[in-house]
Amino acid sequence: MKKSYLKIFQFFLDIIFPKNCYGCKKSGKYICENCRKNLSKNFPQTCFSCGAETEFGEFCEVCKKREKNLDGILVFYKFDEILRKAIHSYKYKFRKEVGVELSEIFRAKFFESDINFFSQVFVAPVPLHKNRLSWRGFNQSENLARSISFSFEKNDFNFLKNFSETKNNFQEKFIFLDLLERTKDTRPQVGLEKLEREKNIKNAFSVKKEFQNFVQEKTFLIVDDVVTTGSTLRECAKTLKNFGAKKVFGVCLTKSR
Repeated sequence: MKKSYLKIFQFFLDIIFPKNCYGCKKSGKYICENCRKNLSKNFPQTCFSCGAETEFGEFCEVCKKREKNLDGILVFYKFDEILRKAIHSYKYKFRKEVGVELSEIFRAKFFESDINFFSQVFVAPVPLHKNRLSWRGFNQSENLARSISFSFEKNDFNFLKNFSETKNNFQEKFIFLDLLERTKDTRPQVGLEKLEREKNIKNAFSVKKEFQNFVQEKTFLIVDDVVTTGSTLRECAKTLKNFGAKKVFGVCLTKSR
């Protein structure tokens, strides 16, 4: 019965907000298959700091000397008009079906990339503050992160405690962990300059208590939808490195500048 109501509700939503491609206006999807193929790919990957070409977005040998915490940022697409419209509609008009399509695009590109450079990786989203999460109803970064990783139920937390003993038998390479929390209700980063962003986001994150002893010597991918200056990812990386993380990389759908 509930599914029937949802289908009816979706039917009326499609009438009010028809699914027309943000690129070519074709009906059926927000980003049609043809426009997906034509999205401006961020290739080759480069050092986020200086722009030198690197294998998978890691900082180059020169820049890594001054990058204290973050090890690199992998970005899949340039911030073209189609992605700009889609992300804005998803985050600020709350059209969750747009998010489903963005996750499909993100997942496909992630597994196309040559990212098999670690034996085991933990995937975590950039967290929203509880007030922001309550307003939006979802965390777009979490949905992207879940699309590329295996999620275990909370009642399987014993798996983490015994991870060092079981990892050789565990097949899933990318494991989702919602281990970061946003402890400061910061201003939105949109519209802020680089130094303002750094000040705004400083000390805004923490590792959840139940994960603090687990982080040591692990490798993490921090997922976000859009990266601009890298301030948020650097702050997340600092938080994880303070608890002993071995490597921390950012993975983003697109770069806005």
